[in-house]
Amino acid sequence: MLWDPTRVPLVGHKDRVTKAAFSPDGRTLASASHDGSALLWDVARRARRTSLRDGSAPVRSAAFSRDGHALATVTGVDQGTPTGVTSGAPGADDHALLLWNTSSDGPPVKLTGHTDRLTDVAYSPGRHLLATSSADNTVLLWDSARRTRLATLRPDTDKSALGVEAVTFSPDGRLIASANYDGTATVWDVRRRTRSATLTGHIGPVKSIAFSPNGRMLATAGVDHTVRLWDVTRGSHTATLADTGAAHAVAFSPDGNTLATTSADTSVALWDVAHRTLLATLTGHTGQVRSVAYAPDGQSLATAGDDRTVMQWNTDPQRAAAQLCTTLARDLTEAEWKQFIPGVPYRRTCDEAGLS
Repeated sequence: MLWDPTRVPLVGHKDRVTKAAFSPDGRTLASASHDGSALLWDVARRARRTSLRDGSAPVRSAAFSRDGHALATVTGVDQGTPTGVTSGAPGADDHALLLWNTSSDGPPVKLTGHTDRLTDVAYSPGRHLLATSSADNTVLLWDSARRTRLATLRPDTDKSALGVEAVTFSPDGRLIASANYDGTATVWDVRRRTRSATLTGHIGPVKSIAFSPNGRMLATAGVDHTVRLWDVTRGSHTATLADTGAAHAVAFSPDGNTLATTSADTSVALWDVAHRTLLATLTGHTGQVRSVAYAPDGQSLATAGDDRTVMQWNTDPQRAAAQLCTTLARDLTEAEWKQFIPGVPYRRTCDEAGLS
Protein backbone atom coordinates (compact mmCIF):
# COMPACT_ATOMS: atom_id res chain seq x y z
CA MET A 1 0.00 0.00 0.00
CA LEU A 2 1.47 3.32 -1.05
CA TRP A 3 0.14 6.84 -1.47
CA ASP A 4 1.43 10.22 -2.51
CA PRO A 5 2.14 12.57 0.44
CA THR A 6 2.99 15.44 -1.91
CA ARG A 7 -0.66 15.93 -2.97
CA VAL A 8 -2.41 19.00 -1.58
CA PRO A 9 -6.01 18.84 -0.31
CA LEU A 10 -9.01 20.15 -2.22
CA VAL A 11 -9.95 23.45 -0.60
CA GLY A 12 -13.11 25.46 -1.14
CA HIS A 13 -15.55 24.81 1.68
CA LYS A 14 -15.94 27.25 4.57
CA ASP A 15 -17.11 24.74 7.18
CA ARG A 16 -16.68 21.05 7.98
CA VAL A 17 -17.04 18.63 5.07
CA THR A 18 -19.30 15.73 5.99
CA LYS A 19 -19.37 13.64 2.81
CA ALA A 20 -17.25 12.73 -0.19
CA ALA A 21 -18.75 10.68 -3.03
CA PHE A 22 -17.42 9.61 -6.44
CA SER A 23 -19.52 9.57 -9.59
CA PRO A 24 -19.97 6.09 -11.13
CA ASP A 25 -17.34 6.80 -13.80
CA GLY A 26 -14.89 8.11 -11.20
CA ARG A 27 -14.34 11.40 -13.04
CA THR A 28 -16.23 13.63 -10.62
CA LEU A 29 -16.06 13.91 -6.84
CA ALA A 30 -18.85 15.52 -4.83
CA SER A 31 -18.34 17.01 -1.38
CA ALA A 32 -21.07 18.09 1.06
CA SER A 33 -20.49 20.68 3.74
CA HIS A 34 -22.08 22.44 6.67
CA ASP A 35 -21.39 25.70 4.81
CA GLY A 36 -24.61 25.03 2.87
CA SER A 37 -23.02 23.89 -0.38
CA ALA A 38 -22.07 20.80 -2.33
CA LEU A 39 -19.05 21.13 -4.58
CA LEU A 40 -18.31 19.07 -7.69
CA TRP A 41 -14.63 18.44 -8.43
CA ASP A 42 -12.87 17.29 -11.58
CA VAL A 43 -10.84 14.35 -10.25
CA ALA A 44 -8.14 14.33 -12.95
CA ARG A 45 -7.54 18.08 -12.86
CA ARG A 46 -8.11 18.36 -9.10
CA ALA A 47 -10.16 21.48 -9.79
CA ARG A 48 -13.57 22.65 -8.67
CA ARG A 49 -16.15 22.29 -11.43
CA THR A 50 -19.25 23.83 -9.88
CA SER A 51 -20.94 24.78 -6.63
CA LEU A 52 -24.47 23.66 -5.77
CA ARG A 53 -26.33 25.73 -3.20
CA ASP A 54 -29.99 26.13 -2.24
CA GLY A 55 -30.37 28.18 0.92
CA SER A 56 -28.03 28.11 3.89
CA ALA A 57 -28.94 24.88 5.69
CA PRO A 58 -26.01 22.51 6.25
CA VAL A 59 -25.60 19.91 3.52
CA ARG A 60 -25.01 16.68 5.37
CA SER A 61 -24.59 14.07 2.63
CA ALA A 62 -24.56 13.50 -1.12
CA ALA A 63 -24.94 10.57 -3.53
CA PHE A 64 -24.76 10.15 -7.30
CA SER A 65 -27.39 8.31 -9.32
CA ARG A 66 -26.32 5.14 -11.10
CA ASP A 67 -25.83 6.97 -14.41
CA GLY A 68 -24.14 9.96 -12.75
CA HIS A 69 -26.60 12.44 -14.28
CA ALA A 70 -28.15 13.35 -10.92
CA LEU A 71 -26.76 14.21 -7.52
CA ALA A 72 -28.92 13.90 -4.42
CA THR A 73 -28.05 16.03 -1.39
CA VAL A 74 -29.74 16.26 2.00
CA THR A 75 -29.95 19.19 4.36
CA GLY A 76 -30.84 19.56 7.97
CA VAL A 77 -30.82 22.10 10.76
CA ASP A 78 -30.76 20.88 14.36
CA GLN A 79 -34.02 21.48 16.20
CA GLY A 80 -33.78 24.64 18.28
CA THR A 81 -31.30 26.28 15.89
CA PRO A 82 -32.53 29.69 14.67
CA THR A 83 -32.79 29.96 10.89
CA GLY A 84 -33.72 32.47 8.23
CA VAL A 85 -34.34 36.17 8.46
CA THR A 86 -36.78 35.83 11.34
CA SER A 87 -34.51 33.44 13.24
CA GLY A 88 -37.46 31.10 13.70
CA ALA A 89 -37.38 27.38 14.36
CA PRO A 90 -36.37 25.10 11.47
CA GLY A 91 -39.18 24.31 9.04
CA ALA A 92 -39.80 21.65 6.40
CA ASP A 93 -37.59 23.42 3.84
CA ASP A 94 -34.66 23.17 6.24
CA HIS A 95 -34.96 19.36 6.22
CA ALA A 96 -35.00 18.51 2.54
CA LEU A 97 -33.89 16.08 -0.14
CA LEU A 98 -32.54 17.97 -3.15
CA LEU A 99 -32.15 16.41 -6.60
CA TRP A 100 -29.67 18.19 -8.88
CA ASN A 101 -29.03 17.71 -12.59
CA THR A 102 -25.24 17.49 -12.77
CA SER A 103 -25.11 18.67 -16.40
CA SER A 104 -27.20 21.83 -16.04
CA ASP A 105 -27.27 24.98 -13.90
CA GLY A 106 -30.97 24.78 -13.05
CA PRO A 107 -32.44 24.73 -9.53
CA PRO A 108 -32.88 21.40 -7.75
CA VAL A 109 -36.06 19.47 -7.19
CA LYS A 110 -36.85 19.75 -3.48
CA LEU A 111 -38.65 16.94 -1.64
CA THR A 112 -39.73 17.19 2.00
CA GLY A 113 -41.21 14.72 4.44
CA HIS A 114 -38.81 14.38 7.35
CA THR A 115 -39.55 16.35 10.52
CA ASP A 116 -35.94 16.75 11.69
CA ARG A 117 -32.53 17.13 10.06
CA LEU A 118 -31.63 14.62 7.37
CA THR A 119 -28.41 12.73 7.99
CA ASP A 120 -27.71 10.65 4.89
CA VAL A 121 -28.88 9.71 1.39
CA ALA A 122 -28.30 6.66 -0.81
CA TYR A 123 -29.30 5.65 -4.32
CA SER A 124 -30.38 2.09 -5.01
CA PRO A 125 -28.45 0.23 -7.73
CA GLY A 126 -31.74 0.49 -9.64
CA ARG A 127 -32.60 3.65 -11.53
CA HIS A 128 -34.95 5.72 -9.41
CA LEU A 129 -35.14 4.46 -5.82
CA LEU A 130 -33.64 6.66 -3.11
CA ALA A 131 -33.40 6.37 0.66
CA THR A 132 -32.89 9.13 3.21
CA SER A 133 -32.24 8.88 6.94
CA SER A 134 -33.06 11.44 9.59
CA ALA A 135 -32.83 12.45 13.21
CA ASP A 136 -36.61 11.96 13.27
CA ASN A 137 -35.84 8.22 13.58
CA THR A 138 -37.08 7.25 10.13
CA VAL A 139 -35.76 6.09 6.79
CA LEU A 140 -37.85 7.31 3.86
CA LEU A 141 -37.91 5.65 0.44
CA TRP A 142 -38.45 7.89 -2.60
CA ASP A 143 -39.15 7.52 -6.31
CA SER A 144 -36.82 10.14 -7.76
CA ALA A 145 -38.44 10.03 -11.21
CA ARG A 146 -41.99 10.57 -9.94
CA ARG A 147 -40.76 12.77 -7.08
CA THR A 148 -42.89 10.93 -4.56
CA ARG A 149 -42.41 9.30 -1.18
CA LEU A 150 -42.96 5.53 -1.30
CA ALA A 151 -42.56 4.27 2.26
CA THR A 152 -41.49 5.05 5.82
CA LEU A 153 -39.21 2.61 7.65
CA ARG A 154 -38.59 2.78 11.40
CA PRO A 155 -35.78 1.06 13.30
CA ASP A 156 -36.75 -1.44 15.99
CA THR A 157 -35.71 0.69 18.94
CA ASP A 158 -37.27 2.06 22.09
CA LYS A 159 -35.22 5.25 21.86
CA SER A 160 -37.34 6.80 19.16
CA ALA A 161 -36.06 10.35 19.61
CA LEU A 162 -32.40 9.60 18.90
CA GLY A 163 -32.52 9.13 15.16
CA VAL A 164 -30.85 7.35 12.25
CA GLU A 165 -27.29 8.35 11.37
CA ALA A 166 -26.69 6.67 7.99
CA VAL A 167 -28.31 4.53 5.33
CA THR A 168 -27.12 2.30 2.47
CA PHE A 169 -28.41 -0.24 -0.07
CA SER A 170 -27.00 -3.69 -0.69
CA PRO A 171 -25.24 -4.10 -4.06
CA ASP A 172 -28.22 -6.00 -5.51
CA GLY A 173 -30.70 -3.44 -4.16
CA ARG A 174 -32.73 -6.02 -2.26
CA LEU A 175 -31.75 -4.84 1.23
CA ILE A 176 -31.35 -1.51 2.94
CA ALA A 177 -29.39 -1.00 6.16
CA SER A 178 -29.31 1.87 8.62
CA ALA A 179 -26.86 2.95 11.32
CA ASN A 180 -28.77 4.11 14.38
CA TYR A 181 -27.95 6.53 17.16
CA ASP A 182 -29.01 4.05 19.84
CA GLY A 183 -26.11 1.71 18.98
CA THR A 184 -27.99 -0.67 16.70
CA ALA A 185 -28.08 -1.27 12.97
CA THR A 186 -31.23 -2.30 11.12
CA VAL A 187 -31.60 -4.31 7.90
CA TRP A 188 -34.81 -4.20 5.83
CA ASP A 189 -36.17 -6.14 2.87
CA VAL A 190 -36.76 -3.39 0.30
CA ARG A 191 -39.58 -5.04 -1.63
CA ARG A 192 -41.56 -6.14 1.43
CA ARG A 193 -40.69 -3.03 3.48
CA THR A 194 -40.09 -5.29 6.50
CA ARG A 195 -37.24 -5.55 9.01
CA SER A 196 -35.09 -8.62 8.48
CA ALA A 197 -32.52 -8.06 11.24
CA THR A 198 -31.55 -5.77 14.11
CA LEU A 199 -27.81 -5.87 14.84
CA THR A 200 -26.76 -5.11 18.42
CA GLY A 201 -23.36 -4.87 20.08
CA HIS A 202 -22.10 -1.31 19.78
CA ILE A 203 -22.09 0.83 22.92
CA GLY A 204 -23.07 4.27 21.73
CA PRO A 205 -24.14 5.70 18.36
CA VAL A 206 -23.38 3.90 15.10
CA LYS A 207 -22.21 6.59 12.66
CA SER A 208 -21.76 4.72 9.38
CA ILE A 209 -22.65 1.45 7.67
CA ALA A 210 -21.48 -0.25 4.45
CA PHE A 211 -22.15 -3.48 2.55
CA SER A 212 -19.26 -5.42 1.09
CA PRO A 213 -19.27 -5.58 -2.73
CA ASN A 214 -20.65 -9.14 -2.70
CA GLY A 215 -23.40 -8.12 -0.27
CA ARG A 216 -22.55 -10.83 2.25
CA MET A 217 -20.95 -8.61 4.89
CA LEU A 218 -21.84 -5.39 6.67
CA ALA A 219 -19.41 -3.06 8.42
CA THR A 220 -20.55 -0.60 11.09
CA ALA A 221 -18.59 2.28 12.62
CA GLY A 222 -19.24 3.20 16.23
CA VAL A 223 -18.21 5.95 18.59
CA ASP A 224 -17.33 3.13 21.02
CA HIS A 225 -13.94 2.90 19.25
CA THR A 226 -14.84 -0.24 17.31
CA VAL A 227 -15.74 -1.21 13.78
CA ARG A 228 -17.85 -4.36 13.67
CA LEU A 229 -18.28 -6.86 10.83
CA TRP A 230 -21.55 -8.75 10.38
CA ASP A 231 -22.80 -11.74 8.39
CA VAL A 232 -25.77 -10.38 6.44
CA THR A 233 -27.52 -13.71 5.85
CA ARG A 234 -27.35 -14.82 9.48
CA GLY A 235 -27.63 -11.37 11.00
CA SER A 236 -24.72 -12.24 13.27
CA HIS A 237 -21.53 -10.53 14.45
CA THR A 238 -18.37 -12.04 12.96
CA ALA A 239 -15.48 -9.79 13.98
CA THR A 240 -14.50 -6.57 15.74
CA LEU A 241 -11.74 -4.22 14.64
CA ALA A 242 -10.63 -2.62 17.89
CA ASP A 243 -8.61 0.51 18.64
CA THR A 244 -10.09 2.37 15.68
CA GLY A 245 -10.77 5.51 17.67
CA ALA A 246 -14.29 6.93 17.68
CA ALA A 247 -15.17 5.72 14.18
CA HIS A 248 -17.06 8.03 11.83
CA ALA A 249 -17.12 6.26 8.46
CA VAL A 250 -16.46 2.93 6.74
CA ALA A 251 -16.05 1.95 3.07
CA PHE A 252 -15.08 -1.30 1.34
CA SER A 253 -12.70 -1.29 -1.61
CA PRO A 254 -14.38 -2.38 -4.87
CA ASP A 255 -12.71 -5.81 -4.68
CA GLY A 256 -13.83 -6.24 -1.06
CA ASN A 257 -10.34 -7.00 0.21
CA THR A 258 -9.76 -3.75 2.10
CA LEU A 259 -11.92 -1.76 4.53
CA ALA A 260 -11.21 1.93 5.04
CA THR A 261 -12.26 3.50 8.36
CA THR A 262 -12.09 7.08 9.60
CA SER A 263 -12.00 8.34 13.14
CA ALA A 264 -12.06 11.33 15.42
CA ASP A 265 -8.26 11.25 15.78
CA THR A 266 -7.82 12.74 12.24
CA SER A 267 -6.53 9.49 10.71
CA VAL A 268 -7.76 6.98 8.14
CA ALA A 269 -7.06 3.27 8.63
CA LEU A 270 -6.92 0.57 5.95
CA TRP A 271 -7.71 -2.97 7.10
CA ASP A 272 -7.20 -6.38 5.52
CA VAL A 273 -10.76 -7.75 5.60
CA ALA A 274 -9.86 -11.45 5.47
CA HIS A 275 -7.18 -11.32 8.18
CA ARG A 276 -8.71 -8.44 10.23
CA THR A 277 -5.29 -6.76 10.36
CA LEU A 278 -4.25 -3.14 9.95
CA LEU A 279 -2.51 -2.49 6.63
CA ALA A 280 -1.77 1.22 6.87
CA THR A 281 -2.69 4.48 8.53
CA LEU A 282 -3.16 7.60 6.42
CA THR A 283 -2.42 10.93 8.07
CA GLY A 284 -2.83 14.43 6.70
CA HIS A 285 -6.15 15.80 7.92
CA THR A 286 -6.00 18.23 10.83
CA GLY A 287 -9.55 17.63 12.06
CA GLN A 288 -11.89 14.71 12.56
CA VAL A 289 -12.40 12.71 9.35
CA ARG A 290 -16.13 12.40 8.62
CA SER A 291 -16.25 10.50 5.33
CA VAL A 292 -14.33 8.06 3.15
CA ALA A 293 -15.08 6.77 -0.35
CA TYR A 294 -13.24 4.53 -2.79
CA ALA A 295 -13.05 5.47 -6.45
CA PRO A 296 -14.86 2.94 -8.67
CA ASP A 297 -11.54 1.58 -10.00
CA GLY A 298 -10.22 1.08 -6.46
CA GLN A 299 -6.97 2.88 -7.21
CA SER A 300 -7.70 5.88 -5.02
CA LEU A 301 -9.92 7.01 -2.19
CA ALA A 302 -11.24 10.34 -0.97
CA THR A 303 -11.70 11.57 2.59
CA ALA A 304 -13.39 14.65 4.04
CA GLY A 305 -13.37 16.21 7.47
CA ASP A 306 -13.67 19.00 9.98
CA ASP A 307 -10.60 20.77 8.57
CA ARG A 308 -12.86 21.86 5.65
CA THR A 309 -10.86 19.87 3.10
CA VAL A 310 -11.18 16.85 0.86
CA MET A 311 -8.10 14.69 0.38
CA GLN A 312 -7.39 12.13 -2.33
CA TRP A 313 -5.16 9.15 -1.62
CA ASN A 314 -3.49 6.90 -4.14
CA THR A 315 -3.79 3.19 -3.30
CA ASP A 316 -2.06 1.87 -6.43
CA PRO A 317 1.62 1.26 -5.52
CA GLN A 318 3.11 1.51 -9.00
CA ARG A 319 1.28 4.71 -9.92
CA ALA A 320 1.99 6.31 -6.56
CA ALA A 321 5.69 5.48 -6.76
CA ALA A 322 5.89 6.99 -10.23
CA GLN A 323 4.17 10.16 -9.03
CA LEU A 324 6.50 10.44 -6.06
CA CYS A 325 9.58 10.08 -8.21
CA THR A 326 8.28 12.59 -10.75
CA THR A 327 7.37 15.11 -8.05
CA LEU A 328 10.30 14.71 -5.69
CA ALA A 329 12.94 13.57 -8.21
CA ARG A 330 14.25 11.27 -5.49
CA ASP A 331 13.40 8.34 -3.25
CA LEU A 332 11.59 8.82 0.03
CA THR A 333 13.96 8.96 2.97
CA GLU A 334 13.57 6.29 5.64
CA ALA A 335 12.01 8.91 7.96
CA GLU A 336 9.49 9.95 5.30
CA TRP A 337 8.71 6.30 4.57
CA LYS A 338 8.04 5.65 8.26
CA GLN A 339 5.77 8.70 8.46
CA PHE A 340 3.69 8.00 5.36
CA ILE A 341 3.92 4.22 5.04
CA PRO A 342 4.06 2.82 8.60
CA GLY A 343 4.33 -0.89 9.14
CA VAL A 344 5.83 -1.63 5.70
CA PRO A 345 9.56 -2.40 5.27
CA TYR A 346 11.51 0.44 3.67
CA ARG A 347 12.41 0.19 0.00
CA ARG A 348 13.55 2.63 -2.65
CA THR A 349 10.45 4.16 -4.24
CA CYS A 350 11.99 4.93 -7.61
CA ASP A 351 13.31 1.39 -7.87
CA GLU A 352 9.72 0.18 -7.47
CA ALA A 353 8.50 2.58 -10.13
CA GLY A 354 11.36 1.62 -12.44
CA LEU A 355 12.55 5.22 -12.59
CA SER A 356 15.89 5.04 -10.82
